Amino acid sequence: HNETQHRIATCYLELMDKERRERLTRLAAEYKGGPCIGLQLDMWTCSHTKTSYACINVCTVVEPVAVTVKREGAESEQVEQRSEQRNAQLFVQSEVLDFNQFPHTKHTGDNIRDWLLAALKKHGIALSSGSGITPDGAADGVKAVNSIPELGLKLDTCQLHGLQRSVLYAIGNAGSDKSCLNPEAAALLKKHNRFAQASNQIRAVAYGIREMQEADGVPASRILTTVDTMPTRWGNQYRQVQRNNTLKTTLDAVVGR
Repeated sequence: HNETQHRIATCYLELMDKERRERLTRLAAEYKGGPCIGLQLDMWTCSHTKTSYACINVCTVVEPVAVTVKREGAESEQVEQRSEQRNAQLFVQSEVLDFNQFPHTKHTGDNIRDWLLAALKKHGIALSSGSGITPDGAADGVKAVNSIPELGLKLDTCQLHGLQRSVLYAIGNAGSDKSCLNPEAAALLKKHNRFAQASNQIRAVAYGIREMQEADGVPASRILTTVDTMPTRWGNQYRQVQRNNTLKTTLDAVVGR
């Protein structure tokens, strides 16, 4: 039953939250409230529903414990003895702390700050326990962290987002029109973006792309469509241009009707 399934999932979530909260509380007590928990933030918006989501990830350094079980006695009266063996090697444990719909309509620095503070308080994590915090690199996220004195000095912007941003500048998809570093690539990519836009917004184009491939004997499982424009996703522009080149004859015929 749908209600039973929902209750089971809710129970799992509550138990996982309780276990993580108790574990992080013990870790904070071990470090006497000092830095021991790394934080990472990310936010994004669904392009179809325009709904915003926000996520907090936590990282901790843990000491792995190998548990061995010894069984003694007859089969009818088995006795379990557990012994813990601690290894010298440490490893980083990463897990999602909070993943929810962003409670505000605008991604301003103040709104992100309020959401972050509320989420950390809900999960029982003190600001003093943060060993470092990495937002996604957007200006509003950086502003939010800098507005929290206990976390501002621990800010370290995500390097991968910075690298991704540099790629956007290199292909002319970042900055103003006056400061565009690659106007030729920007103009070319704009044309490729329009194919995807037309496929999504004009029914005749979407149907035409499918019907022409079916007429050429392409199996239904091999029918290709255009790649939506998502410049903040790795390799999106490359895949879009590659797909449009593969469908060039079809796109020219359908769009040129």
